[in-house]
Amino acid sequence: MNFYDEFNAIGSDSSFRQFLAKYGFREVARDKRWNLGPYELVHDGWVFGMGYRWYDPSKAFSIQKDIHKAELWTVDSLGNKVTRGAIDFMEDA
Repeated sequence: MNFYDEFNAIGSDSSFRQFLAKYGFREVARDKRWNLGPYELVHDGWVFGMGYRWYDPSKAFSIQKDIHKAELWTVDSLGNKVTRGAIDFMEDA
């Protein structure tokens, strides 16, 4: 699998962390949007970023599993974020 295929295959907290470790992402300044991250990787002149968060879709008296979201982006020469991938999966998927 290539880099993007492996990102799209993330389906749990542990596989997210394994992906970060495999490619050498490092955590950068905290951003309140993300529960974990953001993370950054500089490779061959490209700046890649990743963030990971989860939320509880339940309403009162309705127990549902958390929904987890991960996003992968690059940063262009002007500093603009360009999303390259976004995945959602259920807790304990």
